[in-house]
Amino acid sequence: MTGGAGDGLVLLPGVVSAEIRGGRAYLRTDDSDATVTALAGLGALRGLEVAPASLDDAFLNLTGESVR
Repeated sequence: MTGGAGDGLVLLPGVVSAEIRGGRAYLRTDDSDATVTALAGLGALRGLEVAPASLDDAFLNLTGESVR
């Protein structure tokens, strides 16, 4: 993500990647509590959804290869 609207989101505590798609921010974090607390402190919570990583996400994280 270079030069995108979500670049500042990666500076939030725990955030390891951020992407803006369809007007929504998708954050990958290794500390969701810290990330949500920081977002709440900024007044930036609206329609929050927290979801665990999928098995595909875990595979990609471990191997760096895509699932075919």
